[in-house]
Amino acid sequence: PFDFVICNIYLDHNITTLTLNDELENIIKQLGHSFIITGDFNAHNKVWGSHKTDRRGTIITELTEKYTLTILNEKLPTHIATNGRLTAIDLSICTQNIVSFTEWTVLEDLHGSDHFPLLISFPHTQHINTHRQTYNIKKANWTEYKRAQNFDNINTSNINSMENDFTSRIIQAANKSIPTTKPFKGKKKLPFWNDDIKNKIIERKKNIRQYKNTLNPDIRLKITSLTKEIRETINKSKTESWRKYTSSINHKANTKEIYDKVRTLNGKSKNTEIRR
Repeated sequence: PFDFVICNIYLDHNITTLTLNDELENIIKQLGHSFIITGDFNAHNKVWGSHKTDRRGTIITELTEKYTLTILNEKLPTHIATNGRLTAIDLSICTQNIVSFTEWTVLEDLHGSDHFPLLISFPHTQHINTHRQTYNIKKANWTEYKRAQNFDNINTSNINSMENDFTSRIIQAANKSIPTTKPFKGKKKLPFWNDDIKNKIIERKKNIRQYKNTLNPDIRLKITSLTKEIRETINKSKTESWRKYTSSINHKANTKEIYDKVRTLNGKSKNTEIRR
């Protein structure tokens, strides 16, 4: 395990090559010894898969050499330009001590943009389970919970020790008397998600793969059309889901129930993590 900084940047076309070197150097010097810089650099260089090398691209490669940085790109297109050309203007650059831990790739779906999302993963590092686990209060044995509580001889040497000891004993009693739910390891399905949206996205991915191979302008128009259809279908489904829920609200619904439902409609969990 190690700590590092992730810096996302966008280099506007208006930034001149006269100031670009100084501005990038200023960013690099602020990030410490371990970092990843990623974003839209609007720069071309055959080193990372562009069809040409421009002054911006040269400045970036010179800086990576000066500071011993590595460009993670694997000569894959990351952007569909306005003229239909596939370009590689989105870069991921990191320090040497991170390179061996990373895997870099470009996702296949545009998700409504003209840039392909970049995925940087760390497959060789220890996996941290971020899925939440909760106590099932409805099945709690409160008699056993009271019996299991033991607050004798609590460490009172200082306030922090006392708090930790007290909290630990409460958790121990809960673990003996209250069952826990199993963490959900799959993807949480959004309430508005349906097969129509899913199938349209699958079709768009298929067309994107075809476009990469052919650069057929008719296929690009199809991608644009599908993106519009997907956006409209999602918005319509969201509206229907919201109307369906609001029509079910009555005077008996409390604030917490409404808040939890709104979070669910946005794909957010209402559970509270068990801290140990």
